[in-house]
Amino acid sequence: MYNKARQAEERTQEQDSRTRLNQVKTYMEELYPAIYKNAFISDILTTMDTASGNDDAFTSFYKENGHNIYRIYQVASNLKAMMLANPGTENVSVYFKNLNLMVDPYAYYKVAPHSPKYELLTELDQGHTATGVWLPLTVSYGENSADELLTYIYTFPIQAHGGDISGYMFIDIYKSHANSLLDSLQSSDDEKLMMIDRSRNFAAATSNVSGTELEDYRAKLARLPSGAGRQDGLLFSVIGGYVSASGHEWTFASIRPVQSLSLFSYWMNPEVLLVSSAVLLLVMLFTYYLTIKTYRPVRQMLHKLRETNSALLPDHQHNEFKMIEQVLTGLNHTVKQLSGQLDDKKLAALLSGSLAENELPVRLQKDCCYLVVNVKVYRESVKGWKTKWRKLAPPFAHEIIEKNGTELSLLLFIELDERIETKNLLKELLDRILQPDSAKGASFAAGVGGIVSYADDIPKSYEQALLALRYLFMEEFHPIVDYDEIRLRSGIPAMNYEPLENALRAGDVVSAEQCLDEFVDTLRRDRWSLEAVEFCLMQIMMVVSKVMIDLNSRERMFPPSLLFQDLRRETFADTIRQIRELCAQTGSFIQRHLKENAAQDDIFHKLKAYIDDHLSEDISLDRLSDMAGLSTAYLSRQFKEVHGVSFLDYMTHARMERACELLRSDAGSVTGIAGQVGYGNVPYFCTKFKSRYGVTPMQYRNSYRLALKE
Repeated sequence: MYNKARQAEERTQEQDSRTRLNQVKTYMEELYPAIYKNAFISDILTTMDTASGNDDAFTSFYKENGHNIYRIYQVASNLKAMMLANPGTENVSVYFKNLNLMVDPYAYYKVAPHSPKYELLTELDQGHTATGVWLPLTVSYGENSADELLTYIYTFPIQAHGGDISGYMFIDIYKSHANSLLDSLQSSDDEKLMMIDRSRNFAAATSNVSGTELEDYRAKLARLPSGAGRQDGLLFSVIGGYVSASGHEWTFASIRPVQSLSLFSYWMNPEVLLVSSAVLLLVMLFTYYLTIKTYRPVRQMLHKLRETNSALLPDHQHNEFKMIEQVLTGLNHTVKQLSGQLDDKKLAALLSGSLAENELPVRLQKDCCYLVVNVKVYRESVKGWKTKWRKLAPPFAHEIIEKNGTELSLLLFIELDERIETKNLLKELLDRILQPDSAKGASFAAGVGGIVSYADDIPKSYEQALLALRYLFMEEFHPIVDYDEIRLRSGIPAMNYEPLENALRAGDVVSAEQCLDEFVDTLRRDRWSLEAVEFCLMQIMMVVSKVMIDLNSRERMFPPSLLFQDLRRETFADTIRQIRELCAQTGSFIQRHLKENAAQDDIFHKLKAYIDDHLSEDISLDRLSDMAGLSTAYLSRQFKEVHGVSFLDYMTHARMERACELLRSDAGSVTGIAGQVGYGNVPYFCTKFKSRYGVTPMQYRNSYRLALKE
């Protein structure tokens, strides 16, 4: 019996260990990468309308927005937020195949042979690299800098193959983060988890596995098949992982001591088992006796309720079951309150597109159309605005979703044949709230989204309302902006930014102001989209920043506070005002710098003339620095900046040129000429001369005379 029990315990332990390891494998290979995929789908792709075509959400997105700079920038922003929410992530990027466009948290660019993911994309196109599996990669950042990464690749559409693939999502995490993930999956401190790719000699492990231990365990695991076994008092569990088309295989392993078996052996000792059973029986009998004698369930429960919360019980009620009914009624009321709060959260999640189909709010009406309005309150609280809204008694069904202290959303439920009338009535009601405060300026702003026919498209209406609200940046709009009024705006104005850059580099503030005036006229003259205006403003800011950074890279000209300030403001006019101020500051700095440089250039040209007139003397940097009143290091650096060559190179060049002149026109000896150009050591002079011209001084003189005779 003892041996059978022991064997049963061992089998149970092995089964539990394999089950645990399968959970680890599932999390690492499926659940953890899905965090990134689901975030991308919920933040970006859920707003796409795929009901009218055969394209999936990803394909629809890049067909509709592939050339929309604002939407591509929004993708980059979402990827950056994804990275920040998941520490240990090196990069998350999305590749649009038909555009050959890669978007990562910091940039978007056409993929070329020098691009980071070019080789990996080539292997994917050739079918040499698998998707849906972690790939060990080493990324080099220079001669002595490299990181070991794990890269997971999703296809879009999900699980697409070959020509059906529209794009990829790349998730790059550091090896150290893989170790941390395994740490978080430990069932106990003495459990050791490993994730090994034998073909690429890559291994991640929990922090309680040293480098030496890892190598030893890898050698042992190489001899163990998938399953479980015991060696040296340790329980090994091994699961073979995914074997990709490229031939590499993941192996997951757990190792833990089998100390629990010795404890089990003690408890399965026949004598100990007999005594324990007797004690257990006595305890059960004694407990039963106490229960019969002391337990009065209903009365004691009611007594406790009176003591802790008498409000739940009626004042005069002698029927215990009626009292319990009263308590349950109160609890039911509390549950309904909590359900209402949960429904509010679900409505907020529905707007952002982060709600599953089977989790729709109870208050969401069906068989109707939907419209979302975003309201931003300026001078009062959200509560005050809601009070004004309710006093108008809107005749259409709707829900109010509070987002924070200054923002809320309205979700309208509209009958199919009343869409136009309801939308016009909505804007009329919003305008009635706005009019009493018109003398003081708008007390709120509202963005009205488009009407959608399905609950799944509510996030799309919400995005449209957000975009409409952002158009208040342009100042030409009424505080209530309808998406239908701005959706047809498109195109990017053709603007030449080179004159602004040239004016700034020359320190010409007046010309820079004229360029900005032309930009403002162009942007205000036509009905450009907000994305186009923001893009042009961004280009202007980039030109100013480029000039400042370029000049600062040569010489510290601008303070950091001027270089890295955020120029974007609440309105277009305020933003332009900030840009004008920065251009004026930049031009002033450059003007002052140019004046200082002119005086400095004069000093260095005088030093050059002094060198030319005193070649026979021993001229040093220290001597010149004393003459100019500048430090030796600064003099050396600026001499090269002004004349294009270093001080020593110029001295050598000037002396050699003077020596050539003397050799051609003077019959004096080489020794004399060497002294006249500052070389006291004649052999050294001859060596320098030959290394520069390929002949000795005498050969040079003879060749020159021979050429004259001919």
